Amino acid sequence: MAREPEPPSLARVWNFLRPWPILLAGLGLTILGLLLTSTPFLAARVLLRGAGLLLVGAAINRRLRTPGRNWGNGSSRRGCWP
Repeated sequence: MAREPEPPSLARVWNFLRPWPILLAGLGLTILGLLLTSTPFLAARVLLRGAGLLLVGAAINRRLRTPGRNWGNGSSRRGCWP
């Protein structure tokens, strides 16, 4: 009999959902595009900046879609609204 496929582990799913490597790659591409401002490579600058901004936007979108820590309603912390 064939073995049934196992579902992916939680750690593997979490690594896929992590936005931080995508954010760092996007920031790196954007900075690289900004460093090329004094060069005549206009197409490379535009592509690097555009790809960097798209990656940063995708990382922010992914971060906002993942559930964060459950801090409750916040009323038990001092200095917060009742």
